[in-house]
Amino acid sequence: MPSFHQGGGLYPGQANYLSPPELPKGWNASDSSGLDAYVAPGDLSFSLDLTSHLRGSDKQTSVKQFVRDFGTSHTGPILMLNLLSFLDGKRSVYFEGYVGGFAKTLGPLSGGDAIQFGWGVTEWSSQTEEKDKDSKWEDIALVWYPSIWHFAKMIDEPEYIRLDREFKPSSLKDNPLLRCTEILL
Repeated sequence: MPSFHQGGGLYPGQANYLSPPELPKGWNASDSSGLDAYVAPGDLSFSLDLTSHLRGSDKQTSVKQFVRDFGTSHTGPILMLNLLSFLDGKRSVYFEGYVGGFAKTLGPLSGGDAIQFGWGVTEWSSQTEEKDKDSKWEDIALVWYPSIWHFAKMIDEPEYIRLDREFKPSSLKDNPLLRCTEILL
């Protein structure tokens, strides 16, 4: 499996990562001390301290524990599929603010590359308790990272915290993330 990304970014001048950014000490499968020391500010919409149910199970796990477990068995690239549902009239706020900030700073810092955006409304929802509500995904974003560790370290960055606080609560109704792995055919 290749350890580099040759795809083009969606933004002019966005880097193609032939060599991913080096992770600091404590952000890898053999030394997770940086991950272990992570403490999220309480007002973030997404953090490594969040917990969620594992699909098909009543068991809950933190994002931090998932990174540790998955990052030990899978050291290659990942793709994060972002399902996006916006507050009324706030789609442009998200794209100009959060996506623009990602392309300018977080992507290059973490090795992340937004490789695909798609739009089109669907009535499918990831939240079973919303069956009777008006729940729609309006856009998707597919973002490539060199590893789950690069994604996790990005969440720890002050710029991520700033962008999350400033743009996610004011523009997103919901934004589940689905982690995918590459399969070579």
